[in-house]
Order: sequence, then C-alpha cells, then structure tokens
Amino acid sequence: MSGTGSTKLALLDRLQPILLIGSIGLGLALASVSAGLGNALAPLVSIGVFALICFVMLGIDLHTVAGAFSNRRFVVIAVGINFVLNPLLAWGLGSLFLRSEPDLFAGFILFLVTPCIGWYLIFTELAGGDTALGVSLLVVNVVLQIILLPVYLWLLVGRSIAIDASTIVTSVIVYLAIPLVLAAATRWAVARFGSDVDRLVEQANLGYVKTMILMAIVVSMFASQADAIFDDGGAVLRLVPPTIGFFAIAFLVAVVVGRAA
Repeated sequence: MSGTGSTKLALLDRLQPILLIGSIGLGLALASVSAGLGNALAPLVSIGVFALICFVMLGIDLHTVAGAFSNRRFVVIAVGINFVLNPLLAWGLGSLFLRSEPDLFAGFILFLVTPCIGWYLIFTELAGGDTALGVSLLVVNVVLQIILLPVYLWLLVGRSIAIDASTIVTSVIVYLAIPLVLAAATRWAVARFGSDVDRLVEQANLGYVKTMILMAIVVSMFASQADAIFDDGGAVLRLVPPTIGFFAIAFLVAVVVGRAA
C-alpha cells in the first residue's frame, strides 16, 4: 500500500517502537502508584484516538477515497485475509494454546476476528501507506464484522455471544464519520482562502504531535486497564504466546501476499 517503500525512516519513526513500549511501562507504573489516576486517564484513550484519526483524515482528499472503492482486487485480497485467513489462524492458535481455558479461548477469538474500526488508519499513515485505500476498506470491514462476528463465535467457539451492533455503529460515527466531515470541512475552508492543505500539513510537521498523542493513548490505555493485568497475570501470560504467534504469522502472510499481488 505504500508508495514510499524506498524512503529512509526518520529518527522519530525508528524510535517509535521504543517509545511505545516505554509508554506501556509508564502506564502500568502510574496505575501501580495510584489506581484512581489510572481510571482518571481512561477518557484520554477515546479523545486521543479521535484526535489522531482527525489528523489522518486531514491529509486525505475525499476524491481519492471515492476512487479507492473501485480497487476491487485490493478489497478482495483484504477481505480474504481479514475474514477467512485470520479467523482460521486465530482458531488454530487458540486451539493449540487455550483449549483448556474456554473463556480465554472465546476472548482470544473475539479479539482477533474483529478488524479494528479505526486504529489501523493511524498505523497505515505512520507507515507511509495508502490511507485513502484504508478508509475505503474500513466501510467494508465494519459491515462484514457486524454480520459475521456472531457466525464466527458459533462456528469457531461453539458459543452464542450477544453482539451490541449499536456500539459498533456509534464507534464508526465517532471515529470515522465525524473526523471525515471535520477534515473535509477544514480542507474546503483552507482551499477557499487559496491555500494548499497538503502543503500546510507537510510544513506543520505533525509527526511529532501524532507520536506524542499515540504515546498518551498507550499510557492511558494500560493505566486504566492495569487492574485486569495485575489481578490475573497468569491469564495475561497464557495469552502472550498465541497473540505473538498470530501477529507474527499474519504479518508474514501480509508481506508475502502484498508482494505477490
């Protein structure tokens, strides 16, 4: 998806994994000092994700999003990976590592068969990928995950779990529709004054701002959920091997398929 594959990574990009891992540690440390502080930071997750997606949308021309819908080859490949290969991979790893833990197994499947609603746009943009194509795929992901999630849970887990579709729809409105409208309105207003939005965004050097927001999100996320981690560390440790296995295999598959396509 990236058109800048030969571009050398900037220092901030190279340091980002270290900064994010450090943010996890900071979030857990804050929660261990004060549980109230961790809970107070919880709203920053939603606020930060909203702000980041607004920044991502600001750099996207809506005309390119409309054109991206015609890229049927990409959509078919992405849907095949997200809704066929990934669920089977999650089921295989869950069966291997978590079959004796039915609740963890169900949660593991639930986590991995649901494509992220908005997060991947942030990382697509950070990686220099085609964010317009990502936005077009988001619509497909949302529709299919609402339809297929109960089916996956019944087929792969053997359990019927109620899915609150209204929560997913609300998330789409908050983290996709509203940022898209705000970004489009901003681009229109800037253009009306005779300025180039893309040039202004480039000159503003928002990379550092986005990284700081992303770090704040990670700190807040782990601080607010630290109780679940500390209260049942054994469950967390049992989830680590299959989760690492899933993302490692999924990454390799995506690279191979991307190059083949």
